[in-house]
Amino acid sequence: MLVEPQIAELTARSVMIDAPAYAETIDAMEPVTEIDETVDRIRGWLSKNLEKKVNLTEVASCMQVSERTLIRHFKKKLGITPRAYLHNMRIEFAKRMLRETNLRIGKVAERIGYSDI
Repeated sequence: MLVEPQIAELTARSVMIDAPAYAETIDAMEPVTEIDETVDRIRGWLSKNLEKKVNLTEVASCMQVSERTLIRHFKKKLGITPRAYLHNMRIEFAKRMLRETNLRIGKVAERIGYSDI
């Protein structure tokens, strides 16, 4: 027969073992916020416009938000600025193109918006 201290210990262990799975479930249940939607729209727009010379004013205008709001939402959600995100996307795309195609570096640079290299 289990005594109260043993029951308490078993219950505590069970809670500790299940806590990470429970936390993941809670995170997955978090509602999508306006910030999430805005950042997702911005990310989509940036990925479709890798080859263009993108400026913050244009992106903010397309997303119907101010430049300050755009930067703030992006930093809050992803921890980096939209410019840094775009740069990272371009670098990853360039690496993939260099691996998977026979294009020269100059051509790859043009395709990702760095035509003045």
